[in-house]
Amino acid sequence: MKFARLGAFENEKPAVMVSDTEAVFVDHLIKDWNRSELENGAIAKVQAADLNSSCKVSGEKRSIAKILIDEARTANLKQGKKALIIAKFSTINNQASCDNHLKIYSDYKLRMKLTGDFQYDIKSKF
Repeated sequence: MKFARLGAFENEKPAVMVSDTEAVFVDHLIKDWNRSELENGAIAKVQAADLNSSCKVSGEKRSIAKILIDEARTANLKQGKKALIIAKFSTINNQASCDNHLKIYSDYKLRMKLTGDFQYDIKSKF
């Protein structure tokens, strides 16, 4: 996702670039791309799934969460045979026509792929 601020100088609005020549304004979701907004979930608000006129999610959204794991936890992962992953999802209400609390329907899905990018240091006894 590429962030942008578009508009007249000192009156810019936050936007997301969808191509090299197209942008979508997101000022109805956040005030600006600033530290305060980012710390308060601006990216999650912008990435939330779009709702149709019936206030039901109309398409998939993809999110990537990077988690750094220290050496001790890496050692635990190496020894383990199974991992328990706890995840949550939500839909942020971006439409005035919808109730504040949105329903989670039985056909909603949460797909997850867990991958790792590891760097091992191998110490030789030679």
